[in-house]
Amino acid sequence: MLCPACPLASWPSTRDRPAHGCACVGQTVRDIINDSGATVRVQSLSELTPSDPERTITVLGARDQVLRGVALILNTVRGYACV
Repeated sequence: MLCPACPLASWPSTRDRPAHGCACVGQTVRDIINDSGATVRVQSLSELTPSDPERTITVLGARDQVLRGVALILNTVRGYACV
């Protein structure tokens, strides 16, 4: 799902939309890093395989940084969950 502010959200067809997803994702990850102090790595799309299409998010740092980073990620993902 694209955030409403994303320039790709206004594309008339998902078929024609670039495959990289929401252009706002990079800023969201940077915001989580800045807020939590943790190191956050999102698996590159080029690393995905047909047998494993899910991206992995790695969060590293001190315990409080990791917990804060994970909480921020879960709150963000909850906003994009499919119903």
